[in-house]
Amino acid sequence: MEELRVAIDCCPDQKAQKRLNAIHLMLCGGSFELTLAHSSVKQRCLQLWIKCFNEAGIDGITYRPKSGRPRLMDTELCEKLFQEVKALLNDPETIRSVSTVKLN
Repeated sequence: MEELRVAIDCCPDQKAQKRLNAIHLMLCGGSFELTLAHSSVKQRCLQLWIKCFNEAGIDGITYRPKSGRPRLMDTELCEKLFQEVKALLNDPETIRSVSTVKLN
């Protein structure tokens, strides 16, 4: 129970904190209906949180980013472009040729 409180306090994102609070409420004796009303989620969602917690503990309900579409540019290319832009910005001729707009 103490481990769950620490996890709630240290949780980096609100999604996992919401899940951990729901599990904590149930472990403290709250009914399923009370936890459902407190969490503002669908019944199936709460059932899945409970299932994940029972199978894997706290790690089962904390948020982990899913793998998605890979970056279009690799890290080396990004670094190369960054260095080129940085060099252009450090060049006085480039800076003079950039038009500026004065804001009042």
